[in-house]
Amino acid sequence: TQWSWTLIPKDGAHADGPRVSVSDSNMEDMLSSNSATKKPPPRRKSPSPNSSVLGDVLKSGPYKGVYELAGFLQHAKCDWTAAKRAAEQIRDPVYTCRFFHDDVVAAFPELLLYCTGDSKESAAWDDEYQRTIGALFAFFWLMRMDIDGKQGFCYGVDDKWAVRNPEAEIKKADANNFPTLKADWTRRRQFHDSIDWKAFQQLVVNAKLLQSPTGPHDVERTLAMLVLLAMHDIMKVPAIQPQVIKSSYSGFKVGERITDHDTALSYVLTTWPSVLPSYAGLGAKSKQCVQFTLCKLEYNMGWLVQAEAPPGPLLRTFRKVVTTGKVSPADIAFYFVRWLTDLAGAEPFPLEGCEKFVLKFPQKIFEQFIETFSFIGNLSASVTETDIVEDYLRQRWHPTWGPAPQGEGAIAQMRVVCMAQGDTAEIVEHYLELSQDDRRVLDFELAITGCKGQSFRRDVLKDSSHKDKGPAFLVYYSPALLQKAGKKDGKGALSILAEVLRKSRNLWPLTAKDGDKSVTVRIELLKGLEVSEIVTAEPGKHFVLAKTSDVEASVQLKDISEFPRLDWKKNQVL
Repeated sequence: TQWSWTLIPKDGAHADGPRVSVSDSNMEDMLSSNSATKKPPPRRKSPSPNSSVLGDVLKSGPYKGVYELAGFLQHAKCDWTAAKRAAEQIRDPVYTCRFFHDDVVAAFPELLLYCTGDSKESAAWDDEYQRTIGALFAFFWLMRMDIDGKQGFCYGVDDKWAVRNPEAEIKKADANNFPTLKADWTRRRQFHDSIDWKAFQQLVVNAKLLQSPTGPHDVERTLAMLVLLAMHDIMKVPAIQPQVIKSSYSGFKVGERITDHDTALSYVLTTWPSVLPSYAGLGAKSKQCVQFTLCKLEYNMGWLVQAEAPPGPLLRTFRKVVTTGKVSPADIAFYFVRWLTDLAGAEPFPLEGCEKFVLKFPQKIFEQFIETFSFIGNLSASVTETDIVEDYLRQRWHPTWGPAPQGEGAIAQMRVVCMAQGDTAEIVEHYLELSQDDRRVLDFELAITGCKGQSFRRDVLKDSSHKDKGPAFLVYYSPALLQKAGKKDGKGALSILAEVLRKSRNLWPLTAKDGDKSVTVRIELLKGLEVSEIVTAEPGKHFVLAKTSDVEASVQLKDISEFPRLDWKKNQVL
């Protein structure tokens, strides 16, 4: 496969660096020292791939099964010399980000699947390509934290691919009167100086990518991660999403196109593993690790960080996979490294560093995300979903807040503290001020696990007559409710949460047969409102909790004139 770089006539090209596309007006601003309307330099992308061989084919999709896809890539080969060089030299101090970039784009032909020629979606697909490169760069920097990885992660590289200097960039922003750019660089430096880098390094060590924070590294597992990152999002391109043939797959029937990109890639890898040349060339252990990382674990990191979900819906599938005995703790950590790099590269400007984390993620939340990795890694046949959640809640309870709650209402208090992400003493005070009825509802509902045979150790619910009954409720966007409405009226926001749970229980009474069941209650309609706007809706309207399926309900705003026509077995007025 031949590579070439897209030529853009109006760009700020550097002989030894990437081309940067800018408009005429931006170019004039960058070159003119006397311009009164100077603009900050544009955020930079890596060079975009272009292939005349593949461009026309991509326009003809969707493919039927993977037959055309197989034919499409039958002459494409992974450049294993470049791939192995990237995996072997990733920690060499003289092996720069530029060398790494050139090797991975030369090595993995799957990256060409983002090419679209003149397609209307080419800009969007190029963004996906840039995010893929961003994930690869994030991994490159994670693997060399003790060399220049911390700096690359936070500051990115300049047009000559050298790691940028924050002091020089702040002075430059000052000199050009770019206050927003100066603030960004100040934040980058603060992130670099204050983040717990040991947690990053430990995760990479746990994944057995490194033997220790200072190396050496495992070349085979490193190569597997590079292949995984190069192809993990290719099925976001609609033209190459496969249609199911022979037999149904993961809920998709024969003849249906698999639109979920993770499922689509898993389908190709499990059904025709030889289709994608880079994956096909991996060893058996590496393939197994990659397949586990791509499988559906139904795990939402935010649900744990903000204590949004009961243990059942949060971790049941994950634990089921882990307890098969086929997955090692190292592979679980490998999964989280992939997750971390994917999110780190979410902004389509890879040369700028990992902006998603450094500039756009609240540092407190980010550190909590990293903290959760160690908890999930403890899942086993003897450590249950509920054990993990309770250990996490206990860890989040800071000693300065006083003794961790114990007894009835303990889990509810610990969960709302995580949900609200605010002043803990104030949140607990609001909780204790609630009416007896509201507290009883929260104490009970927030301690139901959704896992039959499991209960929280510190909460007396385990001794109640409702043991092993369900379903449990996942109130989707409950943290947003407590963080927005609760900021001004914490007690009122908690009362609203109690009311939603109360009416949910009316729709799904407790039964023993539903002990392993969970119901998702969606309240996005409330998440951006103040308490007063929820309690007093628009004139002539009222909020209603509507049962939309056997496992889901949603808050809806109904015109009171509709009430006579509503099925009150499936609707509850809030």
